[in-house]
Amino acid sequence: MKLLLVEDNHDLAEVLSEALKLEKYDVVHAANLKSAFLALDDGYRPDGAMLDVNVDGSTVFGVADHLDAAGIPFFFASAAPREEIPYRFAARLLLGKPYTLEGLFDALRHILRGIMSERPQHDGRGGTSS
Repeated sequence: MKLLLVEDNHDLAEVLSEALKLEKYDVVHAANLKSAFLALDDGYRPDGAMLDVNVDGSTVFGVADHLDAAGIPFFFASAAPREEIPYRFAARLLLGKPYTLEGLFDALRHILRGIMSERPQHDGRGGTSS
């Protein structure tokens, strides 16, 4: 499975990339919005994406719009509160930081199954909340 990881924290991105590769994900890491757009504009089509909300001083919602228009499932993984996410993404899963690898893999399985019903907010520690 191909996964786009948009995360500006280099250390976190490195740990996540390694853990995801161990689980057989082919990860493309974008440390900023420009890199994310370049990858997508160059024809990269991930099976899913994991997006930090605040990336390098900007928000990731333009990338989210691009993914949404292309029908690519994604979720947000961020310390940002739900209120900072625009209404158009209100149904998208938000994995709250800090999260566990178990929480991350649960979120990935959720979006990659194509479940389009109500998406609970994961607290990152294996639980969910409304």
